[in-house]
Amino acid sequence: MAFRHVYQAVYDQLANDSTLISYVDGFKLSTKQNWPQQTYLIMLGGATEQELDPTEDYNGIKHFVYGIGIVCGVNLKKESHELDLGFTDNGITYKGNFELVDDVKSAIRKALNTLMDRYNTTGYSESISNNSDTFNLTGTSKYITVSINGKTPIGYDQIFCGDSSLNGTLIAANIETSINNLGNYNDDGYLDATVTFDSETNRFRIESGGGIGPQNYVVVIAGVSDDCSGLLGFENPTEERGRNIIDYIFDTVVLESEENFPVRVRVVPLFVTEEVYVGG
Repeated sequence: MAFRHVYQAVYDQLANDSTLISYVDGFKLSTKQNWPQQTYLIMLGGATEQELDPTEDYNGIKHFVYGIGIVCGVNLKKESHELDLGFTDNGITYKGNFELVDDVKSAIRKALNTLMDRYNTTGYSESISNNSDTFNLTGTSKYITVSINGKTPIGYDQIFCGDSSLNGTLIAANIETSINNLGNYNDDGYLDATVTFDSETNRFRIESGGGIGPQNYVVVIAGVSDDCSGLLGFENPTEERGRNIIDYIFDTVVLESEENFPVRVRVVPLFVTEEVYVGG
């Protein structure tokens, strides 16, 4: 994952949160010098990225902390305490900046919980799209090489795919069985690896069983003999390391200058920590 994914996901959730869109007039991806005339406005402010020391467990993996300032503004010609606490005028209730900040935090928590569920993944290798869902494997075209998390147990370069004409689902099952048979314990990458075939795109996908995070990855190349990697679309696969957002916190909410009357602005600092592979 990249910082831009986190940044965009936070913005998307704010701009689509049912509570916020019921009263917020505008959402902006970045701050502007002049405050627009909207009554309620949310903008994403200055962004920071910090690369921390390497983690202890895995070489080449570091923690990155992404910082986003969420600017929350209320633009009403009212007393300061009304801008903060809200008020009722002619039977209409207006939320103050305190409640706006609370609603923003709630929306962000939902966004990042969803983001973590959606993007925290294990590593995988995915074939290109094939022209058919049936593949003519033979006795001399039946193996691929699959290395998971850099491990090379005996037999990793002769993963059996089949030796007759088979559909992709059956081939995926053969590959999964062959890979799982090389595993020794849960989360070693092999024992609980999964292999699927998408019948709509005719793609194979091999996922590490080593859990989420960038320490998990899959590499598929030609079998050491009787290779069929090209036949299955693995001559140029898409391969991605696992991803893992490990934490997010809100820092102290900051009140901007009170000289901006009738605009009350508070900034909610959000920091998201992710594991990132930087080993090349």
